[in-house]
Amino acid sequence: MFRNEDRQRVMREIGQIKADIAERTPPNEATTCSWVIEPLFLAAGYRRTEWVKESTDATGNKPDYTVLPWTEHRRLLEAKAWSHTLSEIVRYYPSKRFRKP
Repeated sequence: MFRNEDRQRVMREIGQIKADIAERTPPNEATTCSWVIEPLFLAAGYRRTEWVKESTDATGNKPDYTVLPWTEHRRLLEAKAWSHTLSEIVRYYPSKRFRKP
C-alpha cells in the first residue's frame, strides 16, 4: 500500500530531480533512465531487484523496464530521451500496444 510518507518521499525526489535538471537536462534516453526513472523507482519503494531493463516478455515486447517481472503485478515502461514530448511519443507509437504478459 502506498502511504502518505511514500507519497512525500516521491514528491521530494521529484523536487530534487527538477532542481538537478534545471540547467542540464539528460542528453539521451539512457541518461533519462539513470537520472530520472531509476531514482523515482527507488523513491517509490522498489528495490533494484524489482525491475529488469530491456528484457523480452512472453509476447515478444521489449520494453525499457519491466517492473515486478515475476509477479502478477508486472508493469512495462518505455523510456524516451528527455527532449521528446509526450505528443511526439504518441505519434511515434500510435498503434503500439504492449500486451499484458
